Amino acid sequence: DPIEVGPMTGKNPEVYGPVTQVFFRPFCYVYDPAGPEAYRRFADFLVSNWMIIGNGHACVLPTDALTDEIRAERNLIYLGLPRADLAMGDAQQISWDASSVSIGDRTYAGAYGYAFAFPEGGRLSAAIGTTAGSEELLYRLYPFTSRFVVPDYMVFGNEGTVAVGFFDGDWSFDATLGQLAQ
Repeated sequence: DPIEVGPMTGKNPEVYGPVTQVFFRPFCYVYDPAGPEAYRRFADFLVSNWMIIGNGHACVLPTDALTDEIRAERNLIYLGLPRADLAMGDAQQISWDASSVSIGDRTYAGAYGYAFAFPEGGRLSAAIGTTAGSEELLYRLYPFTSRFVVPDYMVFGNEGTVAVGFFDGDWSFDATLGQLAQ
């Protein structure tokens, strides 16, 4: 029989992260049709690559086409959506706006992008985006290749990765489980 170590209320074999795990089950990219067109183009680019590299199927949906049925059967990768539009709690302690990305008690004004995983309705979801005007830099991120694994969270800046790490067993931010630039 399986041996349970630690709390079983958060991360579990079906939903444990890292971001890469979101691609282990059928998934869809979700973008805001009223937002920057770059997110839809990025999703199209990733789906084309997934068909070749992942030898699989993925979908791209505008937010207004996302249904409860799709939520129940697919992992979702939200591209460029505001944090308020995501069904996540405050435990991850990550937020962003047009000019900065924050995690824990640190705000990175020079950051241009973020990627992180979070549980949603018994499935794993992810959010990937940039600060305003940096959307074309998304192409630096290939979130599903075997050559690069995105952990539970990453924040990117002009000097490279400024924050990287894992959430704890209950999907809460813990600075000791990552590395944060000053």
